[in-house]
Amino acid sequence: MFTLKRINPVSIRSCIQFASRTCASSIAHEKKLTPEITNKSNLTKYLTGYQRFHNHYFKENPEIYNKLQNSQHPSSVIIGCSDSRVDPAIITDAKPGDLFVVRNVANLVGPYVNDGGHHGTATAIEYAVKVLKVKNIIVLGHSKCGGIQGLMDGNASQFDFVGDWMNIAQNAKTITLEEHPDAPREVQLRACEHNSILESLKNLLTYPWIVERLEDKSLSISGWYFDFDQGELLVYDGELEQFVGVHELNQRVDPAIITDCDPGDIFVVRNVANLVAPYKPGNFTEKGHHGTASALEYAVKVLKVESIVILGHSKCGGIDALMRDTAHNFEFLGPWVDIGQKAKEKTLKYYSGKPLEIQIRACEKASILQSLENLLSYPWIVDRLRQGIISINGWYFDFETGRLSAYDPDTCQFELLDTEKAEERLRQLSTRKSEVENFQIEPEDEVGSKLKLLSSNSRPSTLGV
Repeated sequence: MFTLKRINPVSIRSCIQFASRTCASSIAHEKKLTPEITNKSNLTKYLTGYQRFHNHYFKENPEIYNKLQNSQHPSSVIIGCSDSRVDPAIITDAKPGDLFVVRNVANLVGPYVNDGGHHGTATAIEYAVKVLKVKNIIVLGHSKCGGIQGLMDGNASQFDFVGDWMNIAQNAKTITLEEHPDAPREVQLRACEHNSILESLKNLLTYPWIVERLEDKSLSISGWYFDFDQGELLVYDGELEQFVGVHELNQRVDPAIITDCDPGDIFVVRNVANLVAPYKPGNFTEKGHHGTASALEYAVKVLKVESIVILGHSKCGGIDALMRDTAHNFEFLGPWVDIGQKAKEKTLKYYSGKPLEIQIRACEKASILQSLENLLSYPWIVDRLRQGIISINGWYFDFETGRLSAYDPDTCQFELLDTEKAEERLRQLSTRKSEVENFQIEPEDEVGSKLKLLSSNSRPSTLGV
């Protein structure tokens, strides 16, 4: 039997712009992009960082990427926060392939609920435990957490997804207020950040296949806390029942590594197969905790990000399971990768008879476009697209070559971005609006090189035009 005692704490404008055209010509005439708006969103920094990564890190470490081309064997899975200031790979100085990382708002894990819904965090944990056979699960929280602040202030419920998501930590808030009723706000926030980590650890114990691994001692679970003020990592000590400081402690695709960015640059959401489910008005409060949607909503509405990037990659285990029909052997993985079912259907239609490896690669790119299309079902994303103050983008990283490509709706293909002309190409595209259109795959001779974006007389109904 595993128990956890309660703690009493003492204390990027798009690189290849996909959908920034106005939804109707009347809107284009009504509002013209000003230089301040069109140049405000700039992904050049990440593109330049990618070039540094490819020219130095990738080329200077061939043994790492040669080993990772066909498989990954991370020893640990980290459930971290999407906060741009807390990147698990940077904090732990990990190399690609070391960590399997899940990121969501406030690094939360909901209790075990197998209801057939889209449970991104649970899916990633299941994949890590059952397929990758990780030996450690780490819940990594941090100070100054916006999600916990919203929970404590009671304003998380004003959002479509964030309120429901943060309810996972409601018990942590209750415990915090019981133990620190008159404490200053900063003390209460820090206490709730600690307690929410413990709440997620307790929720992990509701997953039968985690408990089974814990009982045979082939798996451990831990709670970590990163303190911004001191730059210190704290680890929960079950015997002392508190977080204690440590100065020495006994993934293949990390956006921060690939783009060579600094802490604070990127707000990252991570899940299996980089999927985004469609917005379902009226249903999101009825079933499931929508971690990915919550993180998107927080990034768009609170942080007011200027670009959304869907970053896919080759050798994706989630897409492999989707194409091989093995995903439904799992409780959460099957319903989750079904988000990419349309991409699979189109891949099989246009790549019928092709080797499975070619089909998988095509589906990896098609699923990026599927997630981009699903983003267009979120009204608050569409609203910002129509105003020209946000862009959505599809990127693809190839392990074998270390190349990053981005989807260009003009050429209808993923184009390499590590050329001398890439930055100039970015500037050309960043000042242009384009019409939101429907996705559809067209057959191509080369392996998944072109995924067509076909014009349509009828625009998506979610645009309300």
